[in-house]
Amino acid sequence: MKMKLKSLKIEALFNTFSYDLHFDSQDKYIILTGINGYGKTTILKIISSLANKDLYYFYTIPFLSIDFGFEDGSVLSLSSERMKDTASEDVTVRGGRRLIFAMSESNGEAIGSFSIDVGTIAHVMKTNYHISHISVNHRLKDDYESTGFHQMMKDEGLLDAIMQRTGKNADQLMMRLDGFKASFIEAERTVECRYLRPKNTGPDLEYRDPKWYLIDHLAYDFRNMLNKEYANFVKYSQKVDSDFINQAISSSLVYNLRTYDKEREKLIARAKELELLGLIPHWDVKPYDETNAKMLTAYIVAQNEKMDFYNTLLSKIRLFYKLVAERGFVNKNMSVTVKDGFRFRAEGNGFIELSHLSSGEQNEVVTLYMLVFSVGDDSMLLIDEPENSLHVLWQKKFMRTVEEVAAVKNLFVIVATHSPQIIGTRWENCCDLTELMSGENDGE
Repeated sequence: MKMKLKSLKIEALFNTFSYDLHFDSQDKYIILTGINGYGKTTILKIISSLANKDLYYFYTIPFLSIDFGFEDGSVLSLSSERMKDTASEDVTVRGGRRLIFAMSESNGEAIGSFSIDVGTIAHVMKTNYHISHISVNHRLKDDYESTGFHQMMKDEGLLDAIMQRTGKNADQLMMRLDGFKASFIEAERTVECRYLRPKNTGPDLEYRDPKWYLIDHLAYDFRNMLNKEYANFVKYSQKVDSDFINQAISSSLVYNLRTYDKEREKLIARAKELELLGLIPHWDVKPYDETNAKMLTAYIVAQNEKMDFYNTLLSKIRLFYKLVAERGFVNKNMSVTVKDGFRFRAEGNGFIELSHLSSGEQNEVVTLYMLVFSVGDDSMLLIDEPENSLHVLWQKKFMRTVEEVAAVKNLFVIVATHSPQIIGTRWENCCDLTELMSGENDGE
């Protein structure tokens, strides 16, 4: 069951800001503006954290309550309350908060609920990870970073244990949330801190290696995706081949010379595009022979059936090419292959390292790639400060690109920006957080 977010109400964010935001699915996007520090990025992270079930994130931000309203009328209410110090033989907790998640239908009927607090986390961690004693305090950011809580909270088994300990029909709540999908394109899109797991330090303790460019990571992932698609294509192609003789004998379709030449030309053009990408081997398509016309016709039909396997992927690759080409990178052209993922050739100088692209070019490639390949259909897209490192001309093109992709994928988009060039003529779709706090904006 797909869940679409219709409203977001936040009380006392950072003990200061209260917002009541409404998302009109007819408009397809909303642009958040406002002075630095009013919570634009935090709002995007709140939505993303819920969609990705990164529930411990809510421990890192002070607030009183957050209500997520969905199009089916259901509401997920998240509240925060202070806790007293507690101590036992196994666990010591100094202060902290309890987060309470409760979801209800439009008529108020309860769907499910559960709560999370550092004491419960510590008890469950002790059981699951066989730790003799855990001591945590109200300085939750320290615990968040230093004890590995963040990584552990992504352990589904740990979260299930917490919900079993504190919840009522929590599984029903989580099943509903499974239908809520959102992708977050963050403001920092060049260098990514890659998490690596060192040896002999326990299953969940990790360190970060900052020498990792996000654009390289995406090219690597893209290459792996293309290779996986090719492997699946080979299996599908073998299935088509195994049934070829039966299909050729039973089919009554026979092309004449004119039709065959036309279909042969179209097949060769389709095959050449996929061959250049490395997604199919070279295919020889024989000229028309009236004696074998039926078999040749069946061959054309079978090869087209094979290539249809790539229709969805190929449409995305074409869109990616188109969007990158529209940016007009100076003396650089992109290529896509199974071997390399995507890479760029500098005119007269061969291929260049992706990390050697300018910061603006890297930002554009990363954003466009994620728009096309990472963002799921029928979901919510969150974009933070798309103007980073971009020339004014590229900023002016950005929302047109978003609108184009959003229409194809049926997305609702929330953009946080400081740039009037990003906004362009779309001021009616803006929601200024500064004005909301002063009562000048109704949140829609």
